Amino acid sequence: LCPSGYSCPLVDTTPNICTTGYYSSVGINTTCTLCPIGLTSSSPFTYCSSCTAGMQCNTPSSPTNCTSGYYSLSGVITACTACPAGAYCPLTNSPPITCLTGTYSVGSATACLSCPAGYNCIDPSKSPIACDVGYYSALGDGICTPCRPGYSCNSTLATICANGYYSLGLSSVCTSCPSGFACPSISFGPTACSLGTYTLGAANNCTT
Repeated sequence: LCPSGYSCPLVDTTPNICTTGYYSSVGINTTCTLCPIGLTSSSPFTYCSSCTAGMQCNTPSSPTNCTSGYYSLSGVITACTACPAGAYCPLTNSPPITCLTGTYSVGSATACLSCPAGYNCIDPSKSPIACDVGYYSALGDGICTPCRPGYSCNSTLATICANGYYSLGLSSVCTSCPSGFACPSISFGPTACSLGTYTLGAANNCTT
């Protein structure tokens, strides 16, 4: 009988060892048998084995490595899987890793990206969304923060109001205190001057 892992096409010649992706068992084997798609074989070529993690075996005789941003785990693998959005795959032979807060990916990524300043990344599987007016975020925050009273905020930075100016929150600019009013607090609205006092605007206190 022809030994397992070999083919015996002729009765008067030495058996031929099977090659990658082929196998045989003990018996009358004139040829080695090709493994099913998704599997492969290696020495001693007596059975088909799982496709190695990090590879695809759509051609059993020629397994190929997954490309960057794709992965596979050991098993019946006909094609590598794209790393999903919201995760990253630094290794082709390991499962995806979920992006941390303040980062995102939109798929086939080997690393998650920091959420840019001025954007929110509440859903790490989607592209960043710009902060609304009156909100801001720094690089990597991942969430837009409402502008506090007493501050003005562009999309990336909160700046405290100067004396004589105020804001009531969610403001992109500080407002100058109007004439005839005082603004002792940058976080509250103007207070009218009492009779006998005045301001010319942008004042903390009324003048007698």
